[in-house]
Amino acid sequence: MNLHFEELTGTDGARIGVASLDAEKSLNALSLPMINALRDQLDAWAKDPQIVCVLLRGHGAKAFCAGGDVQALSSQFNVAASREGQGWRLRLTPKSAMLAKAFESLTLQGDRYVRQVEIVEANKDRTQIQFSALSETPATLNADEARRFE
Repeated sequence: MNLHFEELTGTDGARIGVASLDAEKSLNALSLPMINALRDQLDAWAKDPQIVCVLLRGHGAKAFCAGGDVQALSSQFNVAASREGQGWRLRLTPKSAMLAKAFESLTLQGDRYVRQVEIVEANKDRTQIQFSALSETPATLNADEARRFE
């Protein structure tokens, strides 16, 4: 799998969990096995009181993570992607009758970030989720946390 985990230990025994995406040819696109492994490891780290933070990194100079693996996605959904001004729009409609019983479409819109998600259920109910106040400023360690990793 193109996902590796390690832990870095500070002088006081506190640890940083590190997850590295290593699928440079696909711009570190996430496959379902990668997502499942990442979820399992993040859950384990969340339960470990010695893990004080988690670093997620992507190998390669072109992209941190291209998102999901579109080839895997298109095996289950009809995928319609378009550019909209400075942003993009991705509309998924299920191929299987089983998924179509639950929902008609899933639409994601954004720019550098996903800004909106709309789910249209089979009964035509709609759910819209708007994401706002997103920041590119990385979280910083407070003085006590920084001291642990000197």
